[in-house]
Order: sequence, then structure tokens, then C-alpha cells
Amino acid sequence: METRTEKPTEKRNRILRTALLLFSMQGYHATGINDILKQCGIPKGSFYNFFPEGKEQLALEAMETSIDFRETSIRELLAPFQDPVDAFQARIDSVMERVTPPYNLEQPSPYFMMAHELSAVNDTLRDSCIRAYEVRKNIYRDKLLELGYETEAAEKTAATFQMMLNGATEMSVIRKDIGYLALLREQIPMLVLMYKKVG
Repeated sequence: METRTEKPTEKRNRILRTALLLFSMQGYHATGINDILKQCGIPKGSFYNFFPEGKEQLALEAMETSIDFRETSIRELLAPFQDPVDAFQARIDSVMERVTPPYNLEQPSPYFMMAHELSAVNDTLRDSCIRAYEVRKNIYRDKLLELGYETEAAEKTAATFQMMLNGATEMSVIRKDIGYLALLREQIPMLVLMYKKVG
């Protein structure tokens, strides 16, 4: 809830976090500005001070905030690992934690649900959604390059892992069961071996 001592930047960040959570869970079109403001306890007048262009501006900034935060957190997660299997399995484990309800404002998830809708709203939001996927794929590619993969093999493995992770996450969310993510976790050694040899 709003407090007298809360700084404007803190209010703005709270709106962004709340919007990202609700867009992720309910969808962009099903989430109104009033829903966001009610959830975070901020008056409507304050909202337009922070986001004068309205909901689309909020959605774009929420997506960009999520991209930057996730890039940092995923790179930090993968940094200690010297084996790509361990690195990718650790990433899957982190997704499993995030897609298991209850969701919270600190780790809204899954962002791809928001991306599906936002990509159809306008080109600016679509470009942001494309960047969200590219950033994640590039994190995995960079880790593989660090571990000695050739460029083509690293690119193929990273892209394949990203697609598989997205699909497994979506199925796990829809079914409210992390079974698909667990299955992907089991298959990671084969994925890594296949592209190491073929690439």
C-alpha cells in the first residue's frame, strides 16, 4: 500500500512489478489499469504522472524491466557452472521454482504469456518481445562459447534449448504440473551431446 515516506521511484517500480505480475498471470487485455492500481494501492492520478501514455507505455516498460532483470539473474545463475548440462539443468530448476504457484511480485512469471499478447498490440511492443527471446537465447549461446563450443554449435544448441524451455514451461503452466520441465531436464544431456557432435 502507498505510504507517505515512499519515494516516487519506488511507487513507479511497484506499479511496474505489479503490472508485470498481472499481465503474466491474466494477460494484457484482461488486465485493466484499475486492476493494477488496486493491487498495488496507488491512486489513478499517480499512475498517469508516471505513465502519461497509458497502458501500452506501462506494458513496454514492464517488458523491458523484465528483460534486463532476467538477463542479469540468468547470467549470474549460469556463471559458476563448467558443464553445459549442469548449467542448463540449473536454469530449468529455476524456472520450475518460478512457475510453481503461488506467484509473487518479486519473480513474476511466465513472461512468455505476456509476450504472446503484446506482440500483437503494436510494433514497438512486438520488437520488445523479440528482444526478450533473443536476450535469453544469447545468454545460453554465450555460456556454451565460454565452455568451448564452436559458434554454430553454440547457436543451434542455445536456440533449441530456448525453444524447448519455452514449450515445456508453457505446458507446465497450462497443466499446473512441472512434469514437462522435469522431462526436459532429463533430456538435456542428449541435447548437449547431439549438438556438440553434430555442430
